[in-house]
Amino acid sequence: MERLRGKLDEVTGNPDASVEAKFQSLMALMSLQESAADRARVMARFLLPLVEDKERKAQLQYVIGLTYAWQDVVPKAMQAYEALRALGVKADGHQQLPLQLAFKLVETAPEDSVRLAKEIQEDYPGSEEAARALTITGIAMQKLGRSGAESREVFQKAVELAKDPVTKSQE
Repeated sequence: MERLRGKLDEVTGNPDASVEAKFQSLMALMSLQESAADRARVMARFLLPLVEDKERKAQLQYVIGLTYAWQDVVPKAMQAYEALRALGVKADGHQQLPLQLAFKLVETAPEDSVRLAKEIQEDYPGSEEAARALTITGIAMQKLGRSGAESREVFQKAVELAKDPVTKSQE
């Protein structure tokens, strides 16, 4: 890593500005979404060891995970999500990654889907994604064979939360 930083210093003269410029280029690539997933992920992986700021590292892990999720590479997306959670940064927008993963895992791993949905509800209680996560929880509970009454209760809570996410999530 030191060797990479040294080479970067030689080329640019200012390592922080160079990393920041590359980071901004990465964010522009992400705006293209799935069509640029591979390029965005490669750039994020390159920048990850060069960035020291915890929030930036979290954004990079988010990009890595989301691009894998877009391409249905769920195990690698889960690894990136777990690395993101380990950083402890809960930035607005990061809830999209566990939401996509929870949705993708409903059929194959409903237990994991329920866990991810609960994490969204705990980490982002006032978000629209919290209501979506409740819906995913209800579907996963049905897949797990839980009682119809239990899953109906979850769906009803999701409908109520969708009507007024801020006040309902604070109850």
